[in-house]
Amino acid sequence: MSVEHKDPILEMLREIRVKQDETLEKQDKMDARLDQIHDDCKKTARTNGAVAGAISGTATGGLVSLGIALIKAKFGL
Repeated sequence: MSVEHKDPILEMLREIRVKQDETLEKQDKMDARLDQIHDDCKKTARTNGAVAGAISGTATGGLVSLGIALIKAKFGL
């Protein structure tokens, strides 16, 4: 009859190693997800900046045109 004795310290170290491997794997997945979120945020910021710039440019152009039309009307031109 052979009785196999397992060293409890080695068993605990094995459990710690497995948990550490799982944690590292989860961190890698989270890093990849954060990189994707960062890329998505940059794309959204670029799009919003372009839209805001276009609206601002259009609004400014409209105000300038309105101002010129008012000045012409005031002077009867």
